[in-house]
Amino acid sequence: MAVSKLKLVETKKYGESERFKEQIIRKILLVSKVLLNSVHSRQFSIKLKTLIRYGYIAYVRNTTDINTLKGLMSRIYPPREIINQHYYRAVEKALRNNFNVKFTRYGSHKYAVFIK
Repeated sequence: MAVSKLKLVETKKYGESERFKEQIIRKILLVSKVLLNSVHSRQFSIKLKTLIRYGYIAYVRNTTDINTLKGLMSRIYPPREIINQHYYRAVEKALRNNFNVKFTRYGSHKYAVFIK
């Protein structure tokens, strides 16, 4: 009996985790839109890890103000489930579908280059 309850809890947690990841991707898209509107140049680049952290902070604090997000970067860290290669690919796919963006690699870091 205890084993079946454990499986039910794991399944429920997995569903909530997927919903959580989708909400973070929505926030990442909102933050990207705000960044794109606030930049004066034709293109700008941002580290993909930074963009995911901005999205998580925007989700936790329910704000898209860039100055607030930058100020909270050192205090709030995203959970491990959204800092992995599979999640990065999902974020890349969502950004490609919604923006004119290219992805480049400098050293060991991946950057998203937004083009207006």
